[in-house]
Amino acid sequence: MEEAYGEDLKFYQLYTDYSWGRTQQASMKQFMTDVARWEQVKPVATPHGTTNYSTYLSEAQNSGVDVLILNLSRFPSP
Repeated sequence: MEEAYGEDLKFYQLYTDYSWGRTQQASMKQFMTDVARWEQVKPVATPHGTTNYSTYLSEAQNSGVDVLILNLSRFPSP
């Protein structure tokens, strides 16, 4: 990651608020902070079933981060 994208980057993460999304968020945070040495600015849980992400994306865009990570699911609730 560091060779391809650099280090000391800030990332913002959107994830679906249920077990899969929370697990993905935690895994990505651990990898990105421990291995890539990036800083997570804000993890944001989105309600399962969300169809319009414009508010979330606008907030991410205005946060000043370098990278946006999406861990979103539109599958039926488990």
